[in-house]
Amino acid sequence: MFIGLLVVVDPIGVVPLFLTLTERHADARRKIALAGAFTMLVVLLVAGFLGEGLLMTFGISLASFKVMGGVLLMVMALDMLNARPSRAKRTPEEEEEAVSKRELAVVPLGIPLLAGPGAMSSSILYMEQAQSGQAKAQVVGVIVLACTLALLALLSASWLARRLGQTGINILKRIFGLITGAIAVEFMVSGLGELLPGLAAQ
Repeated sequence: MFIGLLVVVDPIGVVPLFLTLTERHADARRKIALAGAFTMLVVLLVAGFLGEGLLMTFGISLASFKVMGGVLLMVMALDMLNARPSRAKRTPEEEEEAVSKRELAVVPLGIPLLAGPGAMSSSILYMEQAQSGQAKAQVVGVIVLACTLALLALLSASWLARRLGQTGINILKRIFGLITGAIAVEFMVSGLGELLPGLAAQ
């Protein structure tokens, strides 16, 4: 669960974007990193606890959401395998607007670069699979740990960029892409199995 959420968040892949977005605010990178990680934590916890109820309000079954979540993760995985920023996380218009905003710690760093659609979908599905209070507490722990590691990556952004270089970052993105693709297949197979029980029986 932890590995699944971490690779979807892809904190290493966010490092170059973080450095670019904070070029004009280099002296405030620490505060921006803290605010971005806190935003990620709040968004994923809210999605985890309220996401299922929101889906029920709109009449969306969890099985359908699993399939769509799997498709979304697969799109992100393909982008990772090609070592390019995920199109599911941000648009060029959002990125251009963020450069001129002091609130870039929340948008686009916290949302959607860290807590993007894939991470929110994963949080909802993991929380739905947790049947007991202890299991839900474990999901919360996983989210907190993923946010902590994302924060450490942002605080070490300059050092990581120098040590890894663009080639090293691209290699890690491709490895994360393979894992994300496998998780996407699991979500889609599980959702289709619930929607089409006969297919699963075969």
